Amino acid sequence: MKIVIIGAGVAGLFTALELINNGYDGRKIMIIDKGNFIEKRRCFTNENTKCKKCRTCNLLCGVGGGGGAFNDGKLNLIDVQHPNSIKIGGDLIKYHSIEELEILSNKVLEVYDEFGMKDMDVKFLGDNLDKDGKEVLRKIKNNKHFSIAENNLTHVGSDRSRIIYKNIQDYLLKSNVEIKTKSELTDLIIEDNACKGVVINNNERIYADKVVLALGRYGNALLGNLMNKYNIERANGSIDIGVRCEVPSYIMNPLKSFYELKLYYNGSYEDEARIFCYNREKAWVVNEKYDINEETFVTVNGHAYFDENKRTDIDNFAILVKKEFNDNLQNPVDDYVLPLVKMINTLGEGGSICQTFYDLTHFRRTTEQTIKECSIKPTLLSYYGDISNVLPYRILKTIIEMIYSLDELVPGIAQGNNTILHGIECKLHSNGIKITDGKGKTSMENLYAIGDVSSVTRGVIQSAIMGLLCANDLINK
Repeated sequence: MKIVIIGAGVAGLFTALELINNGYDGRKIMIIDKGNFIEKRRCFTNENTKCKKCRTCNLLCGVGGGGGAFNDGKLNLIDVQHPNSIKIGGDLIKYHSIEELEILSNKVLEVYDEFGMKDMDVKFLGDNLDKDGKEVLRKIKNNKHFSIAENNLTHVGSDRSRIIYKNIQDYLLKSNVEIKTKSELTDLIIEDNACKGVVINNNERIYADKVVLALGRYGNALLGNLMNKYNIERANGSIDIGVRCEVPSYIMNPLKSFYELKLYYNGSYEDEARIFCYNREKAWVVNEKYDINEETFVTVNGHAYFDENKRTDIDNFAILVKKEFNDNLQNPVDDYVLPLVKMINTLGEGGSICQTFYDLTHFRRTTEQTIKECSIKPTLLSYYGDISNVLPYRILKTIIEMIYSLDELVPGIAQGNNTILHGIECKLHSNGIKITDGKGKTSMENLYAIGDVSSVTRGVIQSAIMGLLCANDLINK
């Protein structure tokens, strides 16, 4: 049985690893990715340059994916001692018990150890709160608008995680798995209501017994097109949209013993907002570029490094607002999110926009002059402007409310010249495809969708778990 995996990110790599480790013949596995081998991936954006809009975004595409090799390198673990840990990074709890997911979470951690993490100075973080942390936790639990998902995690670092994924890449190649890079999925081969393979680069047909779509967030819009074309069943989608905040590290120090605070906020509109991807001290804001339907869209994200040379003394994190839609909006990515991104890019001279919190709350756009009034210098050169020209009032109000509420936990964050907002950040995982179980099976025979493109996961651990589950289902078939 030949298996083709589209996407060499976390979900795709863990699917291939589990197949190989269970005795599957590597010569019958092919991984296809639009990007390059990990050692050839490089982003040229830094604090002095805007996104250069490379033909293929090296932050999002290539072996290791965007959420793995070129993100902050945090592994948020699932365990029954912290029941809310299951909220972090996905919705696999809909299909599997927390006890089963804890076992799989530990198995994922063992894989990271095997491929290099055990040789790194990586610590488990989460339960050892200092005095400030305990006081913050007390305030959170006494605030009706806040809730928290407590968990344990490890932080590898954006830079060191690439070492691990390079080791995984080399192991798969040594196991005779073919990794076909710089090759883009353009269509599926559908015959007799079953998937029989894929078309790449518009004309090359590759036949397979099973096709696994592990396209990540980058491939969500393409998945939407394929679902429309072949009447693949959908699930109602939701979106996560908001901003990336930069704040001086000293202000955020009361949170340092959490390492990554998983905080949820429910405000005036009762839309859930959350802190996502918290990066400490050696933190940088970056651009991400998506090429969708012959258009380019630029969003923002954040990195956390281990290397002391990357120290900024600035923390960054996203505030994302979750919006759910009914059947009246079946394509939330295409019909809602991307028009907002396009508007930001239009106003931002093709890129992202940054604005101080002071300017935002005083109804003025940020300029070169007002950015100098801020206590920090932005780590990403974005266009100085006004995010409120684009973000819907409901979403923006929730973000502003959450920052004012955060000021109770970390005094100073709402003093506008301490905080810079970059926009917009969004997670393109909302063209919901109907998954019959947590193993990724879709309504199309022989076709699986796993990881972030499935809308079931939103993080490294649950994406990896879904890869393990998918592989075991393939083996059992």
